[in-house]
Amino acid sequence: MSLETKEKAWGPDYLDLGFTLEDSLDGRASYNLNGVIRATNINPLGGEWRTELTLGDKTRVTSELYQPIDYGSDWFASAIVGFIREDRALYEEGTLTSTYSTETREYGFDAGYSLDTRGEFRIGFRQADIKNNKLLGADSLSTKVDDSRYFARAGFDTLDSLGFPTKGIRVLGEYSIYDAKLGATRQYDGVTLDILYPFYHNNGATLVGQGYFGYLFETAVTDVTPRYSLGGFTRLSGYSPNEISGRHAGLLSFMGYQRLNEHAVFPIDQPLFVGFSLEAGNVFQDRDEIRWGNTLSGGSLFIGADTAVGPGYLSFGRTEGGRQSVTLSVGRPFAERD
Repeated sequence: MSLETKEKAWGPDYLDLGFTLEDSLDGRASYNLNGVIRATNINPLGGEWRTELTLGDKTRVTSELYQPIDYGSDWFASAIVGFIREDRALYEEGTLTSTYSTETREYGFDAGYSLDTRGEFRIGFRQADIKNNKLLGADSLSTKVDDSRYFARAGFDTLDSLGFPTKGIRVLGEYSIYDAKLGATRQYDGVTLDILYPFYHNNGATLVGQGYFGYLFETAVTDVTPRYSLGGFTRLSGYSPNEISGRHAGLLSFMGYQRLNEHAVFPIDQPLFVGFSLEAGNVFQDRDEIRWGNTLSGGSLFIGADTAVGPGYLSFGRTEGGRQSVTLSVGRPFAERD
């Protein structure tokens, strides 16, 4: 007897959910519900439609159509459209100067080459319109800004785990040109670099180093948008996620975690971890502020689990200046950036 099967012309489809709850222990709290819908093989060439949704203190809807140029090809093109609404707190030399509610609407097209599951390289453009509504403080941003840009982005990821990696490396880099020919309000360049490297693993104990750097080559003007944010678990843990924003940012962090049930310390199969983080960094509005004396130090203690819906963390964080928070996050890896 022989059986002949026929592959479905669609699917499969995937749904990933997660959430973050944060309490600053001074009467302020924040929450976000995150979801990703991914429809695969939507056409004969293996196209994919991916939509990301965030609801809560931050509203974000981003939808991307990813299309290989041929079935099984590593070359691809993509189209993307998105909307983001969030609050931005702007600091100068550690002092809060203003808070804005910001809305961003953008669309763009990319082309690139995929390195299987290890990463990709892509170039493209984003047409972006930003509206800034001042909530309090000084006039730090223009009411309307066109932030359109060309960019080149490269990523390489060989980490063995999303939530609690023990080996491999992840490197993400991007160079952007905010171009008046696309309609940008002001012409300038920007660069971003993000590195994560687990450099030690033995007997269930892992040590991880992280570095994050963002720099705009034009500052101190109200129509240059603060693109870089810090705050949240392992990213100045005493602050809320992405609470502080600037035109430049730098962060160095060191993490360690120990798997508790590697040798059946607890009679369950779910991987459990206990760990800590040490962090130093800040955001800056002007390049003249960038110096080690203006960085903020902080850290966190946490317990974690590699759950069926993704990594989960319960952490207590504290950052210089008395800022502290308790955060519960499920489904979002600690090193993931917006």
